[in-house]
Amino acid sequence: MNNLNAEINHRTKEDENQLVFSYMTLRNFIGFAGIFLPIALLVFTKPEGGLAQQPSISDYYYTNTGDVLVSVLCIMATFLVTYNGYGFVERLWAFAAAAGALGVAFNPTNIKYNHVEPLYSAHAVRGPLLVWNTQLHLISALIFFVSLIVFSMYYFNKPPQNPHTAKKTTPAIAAGRKWTHYLCGSVMIGCIVWIGIYFMVWKEKAPPGNPTIFWCESVALWAFGISWITKGETLWNRDTHYIKKGIQLLKK
Repeated sequence: MNNLNAEINHRTKEDENQLVFSYMTLRNFIGFAGIFLPIALLVFTKPEGGLAQQPSISDYYYTNTGDVLVSVLCIMATFLVTYNGYGFVERLWAFAAAAGALGVAFNPTNIKYNHVEPLYSAHAVRGPLLVWNTQLHLISALIFFVSLIVFSMYYFNKPPQNPHTAKKTTPAIAAGRKWTHYLCGSVMIGCIVWIGIYFMVWKEKAPPGNPTIFWCESVALWAFGISWITKGETLWNRDTHYIKKGIQLLKK
């Protein structure tokens, strides 16, 4: 009951624009960060050894855009830590996603297929430490995506408890939001499963530089981003767009 009252209170504040920036904007920042990360890495990475595209997003850690990768992951982690949601358990999932993002950022993966010298000399090692870092990296990535799947499939699909919000949600918008979140969650699950199959079956047979993992990770990030900007009402907004509401509030 306490969680229900808290959610109604928060959603009432959203409708009254009291939390319009702290909720809607935060969700959109998180979503757009996920969408633009793979694009930024592809566009701004300088070719080294004849290869600009890396086998995975994690491998960009060792390119000239390594700072971009680490910075965006840290920004996403910061946004996720500050995302309170509507209850304690939801906040725990946000914290888990943030911890996963930081784990990916600061525990680099194996550099077997890299063509440039690592930027971060503290992590530019081989042997047991790199193996340990790689294991932490994979575990962190799994925690990150599983947490985001939980948000998309469960928390983002909870029906609005505030009667005022529910009244403004037409059946078409409710269905669009619901299936967008389910589709995004399903895509992320599919990408994780495909990555697992690739590692178990094809990785050793694949030629160096094969971008399969990169595209699976990119699609998963795009799905995650679309889910969050839908929750932020950039897509399938229930009423006047939150940015327009914010502008109207500033004019008062």
